[in-house]
Amino acid sequence: MRKNLLLAMVLGLSFTYAGCTSGRTMVMNVPAERIKAVSVNVIEDQPTVSVPAEVSNMFREKLESSLFGGEQGATPAFSKGADLIIHYRFIQFTGGSQFKRWLAGGIGGYGEGVMTVEAKFINSFGKEISKIHSEGKIGAGIFGGAIDGAVEKCVEEVAQYAKKNFR
Repeated sequence: MRKNLLLAMVLGLSFTYAGCTSGRTMVMNVPAERIKAVSVNVIEDQPTVSVPAEVSNMFREKLESSLFGGEQGATPAFSKGADLIIHYRFIQFTGGSQFKRWLAGGIGGYGEGVMTVEAKFINSFGKEISKIHSEGKIGAGIFGGAIDGAVEKCVEEVAQYAKKNFR
């Protein structure tokens, strides 16, 4: 009985520590043509908002890992190259307050952290073939959750869109 109670507490804490994150993608420009890309180049453009360097670096590292690194033993989705170019820039960033998220426990969006990235998908001839806005949010967690969760959700949205539409 004690083991089960302890296990339940550990699992409960791990879920609340992780934070409540969500992500969504808005397609701004649907691809008019279907291209298959074997290789991708990732380029960060000038953001329209102020973003901490550690968040910007984390986003790029996680995006490249998602596109070029395979899961344990899996084949990577893309190699590095110029079949498809992903230009991205931060168009919204609010780090929020980890303390406020902890204090409110995710109620009412108090202390919420949000980021939105615009990603343009460019073919090898330099023509824009698609554009999306990807959003990541962090709203709660026992320790307030970290903005890392929003970065991961945003990266996941951009990478999944690329894999689904251009692989």
